[in-house]
Amino acid sequence: MLTRVLVWRLGVVIGWIVPVAPLALIAAPEIVSVGKGSYASEPPPDSGKDAAEMIRRSFPLVDPSLDRAIPTNKYWTHLLEGKPSGELWTYPLRVSPKETGLELFFPKEWNEKGELKSKSRNDLFRIEGVDFQTRSLLVKNWGDWTLSFRLPQTEARYLDITVGEGLPCVWIESKGVDLNLRPGEDAVFMDERGGAAVFPFTGNRLVVTASGRTYGLFFTPGSQVTRDAEGLRLNFSAGARAFLTVGALSAPEDLPLFARTAYSIPRDSRIGWDFDRDKGKVTTTWTVKTEPLVAGSPDTVLQGWLAHHWRDTKHALKLEGPVYLTPRGAMKTSIGNAFSITYDFEGILPFLPPPSKLGLPNDYDPARMAGLLANCAQKTKYGKDTYWGGKDLTRFTQYLQMARELKDPAYPALLASAKKSMADWLTYTPGETEHYFAKYSNWRALIGFNGSYGSERFNDQHFHYGYFTYAGALLGMEDPAFLKDYGEMLRLVAKQYANWDRADTRFPLFRTFDIWAGHSWAGGTGSPGGNNQESTSEAVQSWIGMFYLGLMMEDPEMTSAAAMGYAMESRATMEYWFNTHGDVFSPNYQHPVIGVLWSGGQVYGTYFTGDPAWIYAIQTLPQCPGLDFLARNAVHARELYHTMLVARKAKEGSDDLARMGDLGSVMLAVAALVDNDYAVVEFDRLWAMGSKNVTAHDASGTTYYQAHAYRKLGRRQFDVRMNIPTSSVYYNERTKLATFAAYNPKNQPITVQVSKAGKVIGTFVAAPRKLTTVNRLDPAP
Repeated sequence: MLTRVLVWRLGVVIGWIVPVAPLALIAAPEIVSVGKGSYASEPPPDSGKDAAEMIRRSFPLVDPSLDRAIPTNKYWTHLLEGKPSGELWTYPLRVSPKETGLELFFPKEWNEKGELKSKSRNDLFRIEGVDFQTRSLLVKNWGDWTLSFRLPQTEARYLDITVGEGLPCVWIESKGVDLNLRPGEDAVFMDERGGAAVFPFTGNRLVVTASGRTYGLFFTPGSQVTRDAEGLRLNFSAGARAFLTVGALSAPEDLPLFARTAYSIPRDSRIGWDFDRDKGKVTTTWTVKTEPLVAGSPDTVLQGWLAHHWRDTKHALKLEGPVYLTPRGAMKTSIGNAFSITYDFEGILPFLPPPSKLGLPNDYDPARMAGLLANCAQKTKYGKDTYWGGKDLTRFTQYLQMARELKDPAYPALLASAKKSMADWLTYTPGETEHYFAKYSNWRALIGFNGSYGSERFNDQHFHYGYFTYAGALLGMEDPAFLKDYGEMLRLVAKQYANWDRADTRFPLFRTFDIWAGHSWAGGTGSPGGNNQESTSEAVQSWIGMFYLGLMMEDPEMTSAAAMGYAMESRATMEYWFNTHGDVFSPNYQHPVIGVLWSGGQVYGTYFTGDPAWIYAIQTLPQCPGLDFLARNAVHARELYHTMLVARKAKEGSDDLARMGDLGSVMLAVAALVDNDYAVVEFDRLWAMGSKNVTAHDASGTTYYQAHAYRKLGRRQFDVRMNIPTSSVYYNERTKLATFAAYNPKNQPITVQVSKAGKVIGTFVAAPRKLTTVNRLDPAP
């Protein structure tokens, strides 16, 4: 059994000693059976150095006996290194643990690259312990968007820090440590009446302005504050509960407002959610539990909310507090301890109804489609790692659904490939070197092997495993018996990246999803600069896969959680990556999209190229009807697509899809959604050229099918919805024809009600376990 030892030298924590067993001494893992599937009880000895390192990690916790799954992919995960370093972007502040205390930064502007414009040391507010230094950091506790950690010098001298996303305060609880406060060279101090503070000061709150920033200081009553050349010295009164709360004020006049919440400290934060399938609503509830630092303090916090919380949602948030500038645009605030936000859920189709000839130029060619299906059916190999292997699983099952809709003879071969590959991945056989999952007991995690792009270290897992859940759900639509055999393994895969069940302590809650930020993070163990995410479309696909898997397994809890994640992350994508309302990006940032979003800013680039078309396209793959929201504003979506082609030509010298390699195929795929007339013309042009982008690419069949399907259907009508969540409505301006499409996962027919503006406008009957489309509705009852 591996143990850890906390080492003290001269009263200073210097680190952790973790005995490491030689890799060769690790016993072969056992098979853990789950239905007809299975996983390895731990990674086999030949699973790689990343896995070997991860399973030996211990965690710097204040209470080592804390019986909780360790979160990854969070804004604070880098703290698990156990060092007082890095940046916690909590909004509006950036909080940086240091060996001597904390550094706070209250950002005001971002530059043309999406980075902070000011990095002057004089802009920092340093809070340092008197005669205090530590080389260690211990995580104390965490909620759904709050966190507390400890900076320990000795067992009798330490600082406990509490922060939370959207909370404009930082709480510091001191054990035996007085504080030096260093807000900046030009600091001015005022009392609560707005007059110049007189020192020594014996009140319990002050205002400080420095470098164009204003802070409120709230501290233990009876403490003494003195002035020195660098700032203030805070000596806590003996025997009293020693604390300092620092609030980021928009103006000195905010002090009384902050005084209502600064003397209560958040101890926990929790989200709840409810999915009303009939009404198409996802309601989220947000609760903060506090503890008074001073008797009689109100049980409330000043909580911040970003655009995806308050824009185009139904809420009762009293957004009467200060408004802050953040890397995600304006953050509005309200006081309370319980909040509610309701999102519309307009429905998700698992696949589109089949295309057909329309009598238009560049018309649909059934023979070409049949050839593309046959070509895919002949490609039975699948990738060795969870990303490319996962993409192949989705390829098999998407083509399988197209073959079913078209009654194509490739169907049996595609079904066989889908079942074989999925069963292989969901089963562990001792001695195999790929296509299996294994448990990290210390992390309470289930990891797919082979990994790639750092997935063994929790990177990108929702990207990878979302392909598994989506493909598993599509396969289950065709073969319910497969889900009976392997569904429980797929449930574990879904819980690995998005465990929705607090009672299931085998995994942390929503591993890759940042509940408050409304989007996922891709960095497994984080980084000193915060966390990041590149491909929003693959993140959203992970919710789509989980949503349909829950439906097909008749698991309403899984489905409800996925609906919540989808509702939030699809909106966050359009707000923070696409700036669809034009008020989120800094005016200094002159690009229409971002490629990588970081905690503290954004990047016009990707991890593999600076090509403008890729920066855009990485947010759009792989195409499926669940990404219809990308074209919610159809005019904007079309214009953005062609804007990025213009930018591509300016930077790379060409906007010809035939000269872009794989990028050309991806751009053609998204064109099927945002400009399908252009897409079908381009597809025919490339086909005539013999371009492999359409003749031999794995996505060619999906692109061709969807381009002509959307051409027939027209635009998605988001203001018309049905009382079944697996549905969509489209309207074709050319034919003036509406199409109502619904997939019925039940084994019996159901009557579907269609509503607009809350009024039922008609009904139709959806056949069991298939996609039903109609152009005319029966009268409403």
